[in-house]
This record gives sequence, structure tokens and C-alpha cells, in this order.
Amino acid sequence: MVGATRNRGLDQPPQAEMFASSLQAAGDYGNQMFLVVRTRGEPRQVLPQVRAAVLSIDAQQPVYAVSTIEESFSAGQATRRVSLVALGIFAVFALLLAATGVYGVVAQAASQRTREIGVRMALGAERTQVRSLVVRQAMVPVLSGAATGVAAAFGLGRLLTGLLFGVGGGNPVAFGGAVAVMLGAALLAAWLPARRASRLDPVRALRME
Repeated sequence: MVGATRNRGLDQPPQAEMFASSLQAAGDYGNQMFLVVRTRGEPRQVLPQVRAAVLSIDAQQPVYAVSTIEESFSAGQATRRVSLVALGIFAVFALLLAATGVYGVVAQAASQRTREIGVRMALGAERTQVRSLVVRQAMVPVLSGAATGVAAAFGLGRLLTGLLFGVGGGNPVAFGGAVAVMLGAALLAAWLPARRASRLDPVRALRME
């Protein structure tokens, strides 16, 4: 009896298997056998001793395709790693494009309220009150969109679970970082035009189109 092993791949659950002597079913193994050695320190330093031990049992048995467990795992996950790296690069570009779009829309909407800001200041509103009002009203739709996007991302993240090992599709760090970037862009886009308009003379602000 041995512990569970993932012989079918890291993304596949362990399955029931039975070990048998190679003398009983030699043809099923294609005359190929695998030897796993646990070492301390540098694994390749014990390679001469392993070769000597194998030759002492069968002098005609070659020892080839030697690799560490880390190298075997890395080779087995190379294709999947490339796919995830490419997906990550596209995701970063998509995030930057989305942040740029949000910034442009919010900044345009905030800059169109210059005359409104002039009216409010002419009626006695403080600069901090005007800025707070513009930013607060601009962030309402952004927060609603962020909440909807996070909910959709959690649902779609399950589709990527098959490409990951030991990591779920709903990474809170990734989601939190994306939301922080979007909210930061929106906050900056709303605050800068409001700050610029609140520093203008109310009469000049009223004359601006």
C-alpha cells in the first residue's frame, strides 16, 4: 500500500492503481522502467552511485533520461505555463485599456460640470464641498460597474480552474488589484477636473462652455 500519487497529471485526481512485478507483465511496460531516488543535497551528485547500483543488478540495463522532480514538473507544465503567461499579458493590457477608458469617460463627464461648479460657488459653496460632490457622484456608477464586474469575474474564473494547479479561479488578490486600479483611475479622473474648476473664478467658470 502506498500513498496517493498523481500519475495521470497534476490537474487530474489520483486514481486507484495496482503495482505488479515487471516479471509478471513485462510486455505492458514497453521494456521501460522508472527509478525514483530520494536524496539530500544536490540530486545529481548521487548519479554515479545510482548507475553502479543498477549495473550491479543488470549489467545490460542502461540509465538514461535522468532528471530531477522539479525538472520533470517544469517540463510537464511548460505548455500550460506559456498559455497562462500569454493570458496574463493580455489581461494586463485589457486592464490598462479599461482603466484608460474609465478615466476618459469620468474626466469628460466631470469637466462638463464646470458651469455647474461655477453656479454652486457663486451661491456660496466651498471648494471642498464642490470637489466632494463631484467625486462622490462620479464614483456611484463606477462602484456599481466594479461590483458587477467582480461578480462576473468570479463566475468566469471557474472556467480557468482547469488551467491551474493548487490555485482557485477566484484569486482575491488579483480581483482586488484590478478593482483598485479601476477605482483609482475613476477617482483621479473625477477629482482633477473638479479641482481645476473649483479653483477658477466663479464668473469665468459660468462663461465656459
